[in-house]
Amino acid sequence: MDDSSQLAGGGPADSIASSSSRGELSALINDAAIPTANISRDLKIHSGNQPLKELLRSGAFSQPEKPHFISWRCEHEFRQAVEEAFNGKARRVPEIGVRVAPGAIVYLDARLFPAKDPGLDTVLAVFNDITGAVNDREKQKKLSQLVVIGELVRIIAHELNNPLAAVVGFSRLLKNENLTPVVAEGLEQIAQSAVQCRRVINKLLSYAKNQPLNRSDVCLNCLIAEVLASFTHELRSAGIRTRLSLDPSLPLAHVDMHQTEVAAANLIYNACQAMPDGGTLTVETRVVPTENESQLAAAAPAQIEASNEAEKTIEIRFTDTGCGIPTSIRPRIFEPFITTRGEQSVGVGLSICRGIARKHGGDVHLGQTSPGGTTFVMSLPAGRPDAPAGAPVPAPHAAIHPKPKRILVIDNEIACCKLFAISLTQDGHDVDTTGDGREAIEKLEEQSYDVVIANTKMPHVSGQKLYKAIRERNPVLAEKIVFLTDETVSSDTQDFLSRIPNPHLAKPFDVRKLNELVREL
Repeated sequence: MDDSSQLAGGGPADSIASSSSRGELSALINDAAIPTANISRDLKIHSGNQPLKELLRSGAFSQPEKPHFISWRCEHEFRQAVEEAFNGKARRVPEIGVRVAPGAIVYLDARLFPAKDPGLDTVLAVFNDITGAVNDREKQKKLSQLVVIGELVRIIAHELNNPLAAVVGFSRLLKNENLTPVVAEGLEQIAQSAVQCRRVINKLLSYAKNQPLNRSDVCLNCLIAEVLASFTHELRSAGIRTRLSLDPSLPLAHVDMHQTEVAAANLIYNACQAMPDGGTLTVETRVVPTENESQLAAAAPAQIEASNEAEKTIEIRFTDTGCGIPTSIRPRIFEPFITTRGEQSVGVGLSICRGIARKHGGDVHLGQTSPGGTTFVMSLPAGRPDAPAGAPVPAPHAAIHPKPKRILVIDNEIACCKLFAISLTQDGHDVDTTGDGREAIEKLEEQSYDVVIANTKMPHVSGQKLYKAIRERNPVLAEKIVFLTDETVSSDTQDFLSRIPNPHLAKPFDVRKLNELVREL
C-alpha cells in the first residue's frame, strides 16, 4: 500500500497527513487522540504527542529521541519506511518492537506519511499499540509448539521407560549379600541413575500433556528426601543450604507418586532459581485439620470416633531466602508462560505444579513473598489415616515362602520379560513368557495358569481383548491378571483399568512390587 489514502482511512491520521505546514502538523499532533510524532531521517522522534509519551513511557521529548528498537530487523524496516516517506510515499511497518523500560516491550503498527511541505525535515508517523495481539500470538505459538513436543515426548517416553524398567530391575535383582561393597554400591548407583532418568521423563510428560493419575499410598517425607537428593549437585553448586522440618507422624498421602515428584521438583527448582547467590531452602511437612475436623474437636468423643471419614490435608511448604516476586506479577504467577527469568525460562513450572495438585484435590498457593524470600505451599489429601509415613508398609508374607504358582508373562519388551521371569522364578514360581498376544491366547488354551502378567500394549491383541478372552474362558483367572502400563497409556486404557478390579503397575517399577502382588493373588 503506497498512498496515504489507503493507509489512513479517513480518521485523525488522514487529517494529519493532509496538513501542509509545520505549524498545522504540530497543532494536529497535540490534539490527536492516537499516538503520533514527527520523525527525522535519523529516526529521532520530534514533537511526539501525549498518547505517544504515555505509550513509550517517555518524558516531554524536549530533545529528539530515537526509540530503543528490540532488534536490528525492526530498526532496518522502520528506517526504510521513513526513507520512502521522505521520497513522497506513504508506507506501513506492521510490527515494530520497542523497549520502553527494563524488561518491558511494546509492539507498534507504524504508518509513515510524507510531509506536504517539501521544506520540512521530518515525516509524520502514526502508531497503533498492538502489544496485546502480539503477546497473544506468541502464547498461541508456544502452545502449538508444546503440542508437537508433547507427541514427540510421548513416543520417546514409551521407548525409554521399558529399557529403564529393565535397568532398575536387573541392577536391584543382582544385589545380594555376597557382593563386594564396591559392586553393591555400583549396582545401586545404576538403579538410582535410571530412576533419575525416569523423573526427567515424567517431568517432560507433565510439560507436554495432562497425564492421568495412578494413585497409591505414598510417604511424602520419603519422596521429598529423594527429590532433594536428586538436586544435590545443583544445590551445592549454587551455595544453597537445605533445612528439613518433616513431621514424623505424617500420614501417607493417596497420590500419584511420579506426578507429585514432578510438582515437588518444580517447586525446589523454582526456589533454586530465586537464589542465584546462595541461600537457604527450607522444606516443611505438616498435617492441617480440615473444617470438619475443627468442628469435631469441640464435639463429644463418640462423635469424633464415629467420624473417621473426615479427611486430613497434608501441607508441604517450600521457603527460599531469595529475591521475592515483584508485586506486579504476583496475581499472574500461576498463568502459563508467566516468568520473571526472561527468555531462558518457559514459565510453565508453577502452572504445572498447581495443575497436578488440583487433580489430586489439593492446591498450590503463594504463602508469602518479600525481598527476603518466598514460600510456596502445596496441599495434598492424606491417604489411610491409620498408616503413618514413618512406618514402612510391611511386605505381606515376607517371612513365609509363597506357594509356587504357574505364571504367564506377556510383554513385547524382551528385557522386561527376562527380568520378570528371573525374579518370579527366584521366588519359586514356574514362569512362561511370550511377547505376542495371539501366542498368549494359544498358550492359555493349551495349559492352565494361576496368574497372568500382561502389558496393556501388545502386538495383535490389546490388554482389553486379552482380558475379555480370558474372562470368557476362565472368569477366575481373569481376576488374577496383573496389567503393566507405561506413562503414555491411552485414555481408553485408563478407562478400562478404572472399570476392572485388577491391579496394575506403571513402568518402570521395582520388580519386588510385582513379586508381592503375585503372592497376594
